[in-house]
Amino acid sequence: MEAKTPVESHSLLIELRTVALTSLALLAFAANSLLCRQALAPAAETAQAMDPYSFTLVRLFSGAVMLAVLTLLRRWLIERRVSLVSACPSKDSKALSVNRSWLRRGAALWLALYALGFSLAYVELGAALGALILFATVQFTLMTAALVQRESLSKRQWLGFLFALTGFVWLVLPAVTKQSDASNISFIGVGLMVVAGIAWGFYTLAGRGSLDPLKESRDHFAASLLWIVLVALIFVLFASLWLDEITIHINLDHRGLYLAVASGALASGVGYALWYQALRYLQASYAAVSQLLVPILAAIGAALWLQEPITQGLITAGSLVLLGIALMTVKSKP
Repeated sequence: MEAKTPVESHSLLIELRTVALTSLALLAFAANSLLCRQALAPAAETAQAMDPYSFTLVRLFSGAVMLAVLTLLRRWLIERRVSLVSACPSKDSKALSVNRSWLRRGAALWLALYALGFSLAYVELGAALGALILFATVQFTLMTAALVQRESLSKRQWLGFLFALTGFVWLVLPAVTKQSDASNISFIGVGLMVVAGIAWGFYTLAGRGSLDPLKESRDHFAASLLWIVLVALIFVLFASLWLDEITIHINLDHRGLYLAVASGALASGVGYALWYQALRYLQASYAAVSQLLVPILAAIGAALWLQEPITQGLITAGSLVLLGIALMTVKSKP
C-alpha cells in the first residue's frame, strides 16, 4: 500500500475538517428548531412555556455576546498566526448580483423579523414542520431573487421548482382551507414561519460577499435587539387601541432562559461561525444541498426528544420539497 504524499494527506485533513464543520453546523441549525419549540410549547404538560418575545430577546442577546467573544478570539488567534475562523468573502459572493444596498441597510431588521417570526410560529407549529416550511421559504426567496435578476434557469431547475411548490402546497393546504380534521397545522403559524423564511432569505442576500461575516453578524445581532423592542412596542400600542386586551404576556422561567441562551449562543452564534468556516471549502451547490439535511435532522430530533409524530403527509410533502430544492440548487457539470 503506497504511502500518501504530504499534499494528499493535507487535502484529506481539509476534507475531514470540512465534513466535521459542516455536520456540526447543520446539527446546530436543526437544534435551533428543537430548542425554540421546547421552550415555547414544551412537550411535558407540567413544564412551563416561555413567551416568544422574551425568548427572542434572550436568544439574540446571547448570540451577540457569543459572536463578540468569537470575534475577539479570532483576533487573538490571528495575532498569533492561527486562524480558525477567517474573514474572507464567500465563494458564491457573485452568485446573485442583486443591488444589496437596501438589503444591507436593513440587515438587522431582516434578522429581527426572522427571529421574532420564528419564535411566534413555533408556539403553533411542530419542530419538524416549522423547519421544513422555513427552509422551503428561504429557498423560494433566493430563487425569486435570481429570477428578478433574470438569471436563466434550466428545465431541470424549473422541474425542481414545480416539485418543491407542489410539496409546499400539499403541506399547507389543509391549514389554508381550514380542514382541521385532516391536519392540525395552524394557518397563523404557517404564515409567521413564511415571514421568517422571507426575512432570512433577505438577510442571506444582504450578507452575500461579506468580507467579515462573523463581525457583521455580531453587529446585526446587537442592532436587531432594538428592532425587536420597537416591534413589540408597536404591537402593544395597537393592542391597547384596537383590541380588548393586550396579548403580550411576559413569562420568564429558568428552563426557558437556559434553552434561549443555548439557542442564541450555541445553535446560532457557534453554529454560524462553524458554517462560515465550512463555506470556505464547500462549493456553493454543495453548501445549498447540504442544508437539505436540516429539516430531516429536525424531524428526527423532534420525534426522539419532543415525541412529535412524523405523519405520512409530512413525509410526502417533505420528500417533494427536498427533492425539488435539490434539483434547483445542484448545478449540472459542464
